[in-house]
Amino acid sequence: MKTIQLDMCTIVLATFVVSMIASVSGQLCSTQQSFNGTKRTFSKCQVLGSQSASIAWSLDPTTNQVQISFSGQGLPSSGWVGWGLNPSALLMAGTSALIAFKDSQGKSTMLQYKLTAEVQDGLSTLSPGVTDLVVLDQAVEISGTQFQMFATLQLKPNQTSVNLIWNRGPGVSGTSPEPHNISPTDLQGRKSIDLSSGIVIGGGSVPYQHLKNTHGLLAAISWGLLLPLGAMAARYLRAFDPAWFYIHVSIQTIGYLLGVVVWCLGLRLGHDSPGIVYHKHRRIGITLFCFATLQVLAIAFRPGKEDKIRVYWKFYHGVLGFTTIILAAVNIFKGLDILLPGSGWRTAYIVILSTLGGVSIILEIITWSLFFRRKTQTSTKHLDSPGAELAMKNATTNGYAHKERRNDV
Repeated sequence: MKTIQLDMCTIVLATFVVSMIASVSGQLCSTQQSFNGTKRTFSKCQVLGSQSASIAWSLDPTTNQVQISFSGQGLPSSGWVGWGLNPSALLMAGTSALIAFKDSQGKSTMLQYKLTAEVQDGLSTLSPGVTDLVVLDQAVEISGTQFQMFATLQLKPNQTSVNLIWNRGPGVSGTSPEPHNISPTDLQGRKSIDLSSGIVIGGGSVPYQHLKNTHGLLAAISWGLLLPLGAMAARYLRAFDPAWFYIHVSIQTIGYLLGVVVWCLGLRLGHDSPGIVYHKHRRIGITLFCFATLQVLAIAFRPGKEDKIRVYWKFYHGVLGFTTIILAAVNIFKGLDILLPGSGWRTAYIVILSTLGGVSIILEIITWSLFFRRKTQTSTKHLDSPGAELAMKNATTNGYAHKERRNDV
């Protein structure tokens, strides 16, 4: 009986060990690969750490050609899996990629794609075309959600390190892959690898992330908060003359100076990310900065209160200020789409905008109510005054006398 119990324990333990080994081996990379029945051997391999992806490669130092085998797990919807190389940064924009999927006939297909900033911004559709990759050979095998992708690439002379970018998506429309998810897990597909030594130099986090976060936070404070508050001071604090003017100028000056810092950080990010341009965000940012600068300069050329063109200056200053605030809000949302800091930041900014908008509506209603009330009271007082009564009597008498004289004529 004890022997049977011992045998049963041994079987259970062996089963557990085998399952653990199988589980671990499924997470390990292998230098032995098979593509459509053809075996290939690689010198190095690396588990990439997200989306169950791994890479194996062999680098020929004499020709600087590299054979790469990329293994990835697709989504249950049988979408696409892709990997590529970015020549300058660990970013999606600027990457030349190989993307695999099953076509309408169910055939495993792998095509080349250039991931541009326009594609990332949604300005254009991702379509196959010419890339920076020099592909000498390629093969792909798709079984269920398992993707095996092979390619022989010609690297540049003396190039041994590459910026590897990979991801997966839910489906393909014709030959155009649909956008991938933007969860934190789906945005971690990036590593810089030294193909010669096999050392992973970096990856996981977006480069210059601290600088980008600072740029976004200061933009939200300067353009998104201080500028609207300064405009509200000019609109709703006129009763406290001349204090409203100094409050308005002080808030707008601080907001503009912070905006200059935001502008400089944006220029630095653009300089450090060659080939990566967020076109909409950039164009709106340039327009916004120009408008804000014109608003600051408008103070220096403000006409006097008795000047006839003062009314036109006020109209110009008000319209340009309102337009600047609207552009600032739009561009902050564009920036959030680029940074993807999490839904909490977007929600916080929406709450701030809603609060400022709600307070403005309430103050606007109060302002117009007081305006019409004072106008009515002024009209009533004018009619009830002795001077007004005498003026009406004179007007009536003069009109009657004039009528009599006209009749006599």
